[in-house]
Amino acid sequence: MTTILFVDDEINVLNGIRRMLRNMRGEWDMHFATSGDQALQIMSAQNVDVIVTDMRMPGMHGGELLTKVMKLWPETIRMVLSGHSDLDVVYQAVLPAHQYISKPSSAETIKSAIQRAIKVRKHINGHPVKAVISSLDTLPALPELYHQLTEELRKSDPDIKAVSRIIAMDIGMSAKLLKLVNSSFFGFCRHIASLEQAVTLLGINIIRSLILSVHIFSLYDLSNVPGFSLKKLWEHCLGSANLAQKLAVLEGMSRESAEDCYFAGLFHDIGKLVLASQLPEEYNAILEKIRNKGLTVRTAEIQILGTSHAEVGGYLLGVWGFPDDIVEAVTFHHQPCLAQSGMRALTTTHVSNILERRYNVFNPNYNLPDYSFDYLKTLQLTDRLKDWEKLARGELDHVCHQKG
Repeated sequence: MTTILFVDDEINVLNGIRRMLRNMRGEWDMHFATSGDQALQIMSAQNVDVIVTDMRMPGMHGGELLTKVMKLWPETIRMVLSGHSDLDVVYQAVLPAHQYISKPSSAETIKSAIQRAIKVRKHINGHPVKAVISSLDTLPALPELYHQLTEELRKSDPDIKAVSRIIAMDIGMSAKLLKLVNSSFFGFCRHIASLEQAVTLLGINIIRSLILSVHIFSLYDLSNVPGFSLKKLWEHCLGSANLAQKLAVLEGMSRESAEDCYFAGLFHDIGKLVLASQLPEEYNAILEKIRNKGLTVRTAEIQILGTSHAEVGGYLLGVWGFPDDIVEAVTFHHQPCLAQSGMRALTTTHVSNILERRYNVFNPNYNLPDYSFDYLKTLQLTDRLKDWEKLARGELDHVCHQKG
């Protein structure tokens, strides 16, 4: 049974949540606390899978509580349920919270957010890597792009298009910003898939504060993983993203679906970024196995860690509240047969990852994965491979732009 802890200093709010979620008592073991101190006492006495807290509370505000939870119980999924959306509250919660839910919210909204977050745990449940992922508040940024971005933002009149372009070129920065803009922090009523749109909606002043003051992006020293190149990873992911979007257009998918395909391609290897930055010793051993034994990356990761970058990346994006199609594509891009069928972001991610490696070699030491022909046969797509390979070679450039 999943254990959920709700924290709010207003007892009427907690009673309202208790009533709204009464039908979940068969699946959830729910606890309720009226202060941060009481919440910590409950968590000290038993395992809590998800904590959902208000922000403005006397004594200990929600951001402070979640920061303590992140340090003491990093595997716990951390959510904010609050009616406060002023910037001070946002800045307090943006790093320690996985997701933000606005008050008032329906029972279905709260249930859906929690269920989607805990659903992805099954792929690495009980695995020590889960604590590493859940304790992340930032992801490594490519140093030259980070410096370009901070330099642009320190100008008296930053160019919003330049800011968008720089962020769009970095895996970690893109993921963090899209996580933020699609939360309820800022109350946007629709899913934002364009980074330029995200930056425009947030505005330069908020972006500047988040980056220069709150430090939602960070630089990591990856020199202790000498075989890992953040730049090459970025080049591969960006190439896969562009190709995935072109595949979506070629196959007549909608504009919204093509955008999901792009970001699924961009984030498909985000798990490698997590593992290399957080577990450098283990990742060095993985890279050594790849070099010396000719293993695929995924096989070497499973031998060393018991899980792979695909599950790690899917878990991270899942607890951050990314759309199901993107989470599915990242999680199963090496094993698409384990997921739902149908032409979707998973299909373009699986194929673009292979084609980008095949026609734009990422690392000659890597044993390249092959298509899941069973999956493609199930979708009756094997006869499309020739056109997709032409597209990857640049022989079908007319599909580079979305029609209409």
